Amino acid sequence: MVAQRRITDRHVLRVVYRQEGENKVVITFYPGRRERYESKLR
Repeated sequence: MVAQRRITDRHVLRVVYRQEGENKVVITFYPGRRERYESKLR
């Protein structure tokens, strides 16, 4: 699974994780450009 949140006007932080029972295990995380991962900038 992938979660993301805006960290600046131009960048997001993306977190790749998996669910193990009630826990979420982070596999990796990385910054990305918003225009690459969001279809419409707000």
